[in-house]
Amino acid sequence: MNIFLIGYRATGKSTVARNISATLGLNCVDSDALIVQAAGMTIAEIFATETEDGFRERESEVVAKIALDDNQVVALGGGAVLRRENRAAIRNQGMIVWLQASVDSVCARLTEDSQTQSQRPQLTTHDLHDEVSELMERRRDIYADIADFAVDTESLDAAEVACEIIATLSAS
Repeated sequence: MNIFLIGYRATGKSTVARNISATLGLNCVDSDALIVQAAGMTIAEIFATETEDGFRERESEVVAKIALDDNQVVALGGGAVLRRENRAAIRNQGMIVWLQASVDSVCARLTEDSQTQSQRPQLTTHDLHDEVSELMERRRDIYADIADFAVDTESLDAAEVACEIIATLSAS
């Protein structure tokens, strides 16, 4: 069984993946961490030297490899499902769960996270709130289309989100 966590940045995918992994005894995989490890650079450095297109190429390679494995909980980068080939790679390879949060919550989480600068490069020329709002709106239909179900992480901690996902999977 695979569980793929999708959603915008700072919705809790990596932390929730670790919680689910620990509870279910599945391998925990973070696509962004694999990209950073293979590149020997931070995500911000990849964006700076290879542009977003270069990062997305690296991401597609990682997603294709991840999709071949089983018994894992996968935290995918926020934009991983933007490419059709990535969606095709994970579709039918496990359950796909969309983690959601409001624009204000995402902005607050990004501002509070000391890793934001190196791990979450700015994707537009807008200020943070406008960027998050625009990109979340632009990606909403893609997330909704591929997800088997969604969990609102707004007022739940990572352990509670993990429990909700596990309960939903057990009921299906």
